Amino acid sequence: MISRIFKNIIYNELSEIVKAVSDPKRLELIDLLCQSEKNVEHLSREMSMSIASTSHHLQILKKSKLVTDHKVSRFVFYKATPMGMELWRRLSSIGEQNISEIKLAISSFFTSEEYHTVRFKELSGKVKRGEILLLDVRPEEEYMAGHFPGAVSLPIKELEEKINLLPQDKDVVAYCRGPNCVLSQGAVEILRKNGIVAYRLSQGVVEWQLDGNKLEFSKHKDIA
Repeated sequence: MISRIFKNIIYNELSEIVKAVSDPKRLELIDLLCQSEKNVEHLSREMSMSIASTSHHLQILKKSKLVTDHKVSRFVFYKATPMGMELWRRLSSIGEQNISEIKLAISSFFTSEEYHTVRFKELSGKVKRGEILLLDVRPEEEYMAGHFPGAVSLPIKELEEKINLLPQDKDVVAYCRGPNCVLSQGAVEILRKNGIVAYRLSQGVVEWQLDGNKLEFSKHKDIA
């Protein structure tokens, strides 16, 4: 009897998490909230959903402890919890490794050459030594919420306008929100079209943090 009560607690709690991530919109919300905290209005615009629907999905994620919230004035801001971040990374990794449809979608879409370094320590060393320019092409507010140490912020919507400020004597490595984010792909295409040697880094700040590394916090955006 006691063992059955114990099992029921475990399985019931886990089933709540499974139900919370059973909707693709909620998965996308977790992905966005792994980057930085955002309010309901911001998420509603980015997701092209009504505020009521967005709020409903967020409450389900909050109940399952995958996101947390806090209030600033009249706005409620949400952010992924460490458990939410870990779940998103593991779920994404499982899908990429085992689901043929996801593998095909990734190989078909991400045609830009990836920067082949899997160790963040190696990447950090190259940035510190000035061997590469690490470009964060996410929206500015996500960069300010935490980024790779030494990375420069240049949102993809500003890239073509400011591309002449980029150095011509070093490789540029662009990253965005992680393995499934398309911003870095677009950035590399623009950079290479303009004669800059560029690569895509598939990892993002979630992978960096979950591997035990610290983010850098800065408003500095200058490229030169």
